[in-house]
Amino acid sequence: MHRPCTVIEPPSDLNFKIIDENTVHMSWAIPPDPIVGFKITVDPTTDGPTKEFTLSASTTETLLTELIPEIEYVVTITSYDEVEESVPVIGQLTIFLVDGSWSVGRNNFKYILDFIAALVSAFDIGEEKTRVGVVHYSSDTRTEFNLNQYYQQEDLLAAIKRIPYKGGNTMTGEAIDYLIKNTFKESAGARVGFPKVAIIITDGKSQDEVEIPARELRNIGVEVFSLGVDEQLGELVSGEEVVEPPSNLIATEVSSKYVKLSWSPSPSAVTGYKVLLIPMTTGSRQHALSVGPQTTTLSVRDLSADTEYQISVSAMKGLTSSEPVSIMEKTQPMKVQVECSRGVDIKADIVFLVDGSYSIGIANFVKVRAFLEVLVKSFEISPNRVQISLVQYSRDPHTEFTLKKFTKVEDIIEAINTFPYRGGSTNTGKAMTYVREKIFVPSKGSRSNVPKVMILITDGKSSDAFRDPAIKLRNSDVEIFAVGVKDAVRSELEAIASPPAETHVFTVEDFDAFQRISFELTQSICLRIEQELAAIKKKAYVPPKDINFSEVTSNSLKTSWSAAGENVFSYHITYKEATGDDEVTLVEPASSTSVVLSNLKPETLYLVNVTAEYEDGFSIPLAGEETTAEGVRRVPHRFPQTNSLSQNRVTMGNDHLLYSSAV
Repeated sequence: MHRPCTVIEPPSDLNFKIIDENTVHMSWAIPPDPIVGFKITVDPTTDGPTKEFTLSASTTETLLTELIPEIEYVVTITSYDEVEESVPVIGQLTIFLVDGSWSVGRNNFKYILDFIAALVSAFDIGEEKTRVGVVHYSSDTRTEFNLNQYYQQEDLLAAIKRIPYKGGNTMTGEAIDYLIKNTFKESAGARVGFPKVAIIITDGKSQDEVEIPARELRNIGVEVFSLGVDEQLGELVSGEEVVEPPSNLIATEVSSKYVKLSWSPSPSAVTGYKVLLIPMTTGSRQHALSVGPQTTTLSVRDLSADTEYQISVSAMKGLTSSEPVSIMEKTQPMKVQVECSRGVDIKADIVFLVDGSYSIGIANFVKVRAFLEVLVKSFEISPNRVQISLVQYSRDPHTEFTLKKFTKVEDIIEAINTFPYRGGSTNTGKAMTYVREKIFVPSKGSRSNVPKVMILITDGKSSDAFRDPAIKLRNSDVEIFAVGVKDAVRSELEAIASPPAETHVFTVEDFDAFQRISFELTQSICLRIEQELAAIKKKAYVPPKDINFSEVTSNSLKTSWSAAGENVFSYHITYKEATGDDEVTLVEPASSTSVVLSNLKPETLYLVNVTAEYEDGFSIPLAGEETTAEGVRRVPHRFPQTNSLSQNRVTMGNDHLLYSSAV
């Protein structure tokens, strides 16, 4: 006969009480169903042996001995029967070494708030669960917020972060009296029958009488826990030594959508850097990125144009952060360049196809040359940037110079001002076929993965068929612009040019009007070259592939991928909750093909993108999604009863009173 499948209930009401610096009393409640016994595991978070032992089913308490001061332990307890074991109940405790205290001051004030926030995060906050309030004292005492003000942990943590530094003398006795008279009252949120705890965080010896108020506070049923401060507060709060910040943060390159940052490394042994870009205007996205310890330069893209950002970099050691180093930087306004050479990385092969038929005439041909010179001066000429070729056509096409002929703008202008007027009919179709077959070819200097542009300048109707040659030229990835003068037929020009006609077809009434369209034509050409160049680059930026997820827990998951193409600079891993808007970006070196995403929420779907960064651009993202595991139940322990205010001093805190009504 098989035993029916049942779930063993775990123990409940887990509590700890500190006996001394090496011993803790642990107690719990027995589950309702029959069990064989309990298994307890004591695991230090640093290097050290794990202790494991079992107790009988009737046992409800034990002593944890031989603990090491200032080491955090994770203690788990499960109930078990002959065949299975319950889910673990977990408690975290720290045994602190008794120490003296010194003044903290404003510089360490943020560590006080960090400590209070970390302490509050251990509680299950709610109206019918744990309530927390904060009273702030120095020469006088004030309530920052009462027990009945915040029932959501998120709101409570935000309120703690907003507490201002007070300053003044240390009047602890007066503050305790304030607690008795104003704080642990039903009107302030205290509940009858619920345990009450006061955690007093002080920066030094009180300047008034403490013994009598402390005894009165304990006499009304309040457990008192006292914490003092020393100058190593940041170290004690985080469990790490103080992390030195980076230095010399500068923005080395700034455009409308992009900024390149560099900084000098932190002198501390760090695990990475956190980079934060906060826009000073509403409607723009905040950028948060994390990079490894060897990275001291970072390119940040997809910024908002004409926007000032507060840019900060903090050194990280685990979860401990240094003070940030910050600068203010404003992105450039979004604008189309009038001349492609001014600050825009333009690469293109451009062919001028010029009508040299009899209808042009010698006088107007001189004006065509002047127009070509204006256009040529808009580009940065070199074998690695813009190359230009000139073809004149009438009855037959003729190459004036190829793409690879000239590498300096001065030489091109000289050739434009001296090429002859040939005369003849207007065979535009034949000329376009010639450009496709004889000019845009590698032997004449045409480059792969570079935008190709042809600019047609004509004054009349074509004498031959032009539609099919134009389609074939466009299908070979050539962007066609058409400029018609005087008797040119606009419908013919629109059939030749690339769409849309509004930005690719230009007509003027005579050759003297070239100057009127030169500005707009140059803008359109430059914009299309930039767009085409971006598309070509995108194709060349091979993305990573084969995204997968493993080692999924309630608060972390491992993301892996297969490497992208050659010359990858780094990988950007961006993730966010499927129902949220806030993104987090990690930056991993090119040698990496996995990363662990941490500090996640249990049972939450996350959207993950992995993008390969190359020297001058990014690949398309590789996308995936994964849901974190169910969280493990944690039972917060209660603070111990103390015999006097001076007992159980822990080296943390400031002139604050943190108190809670705990379940």
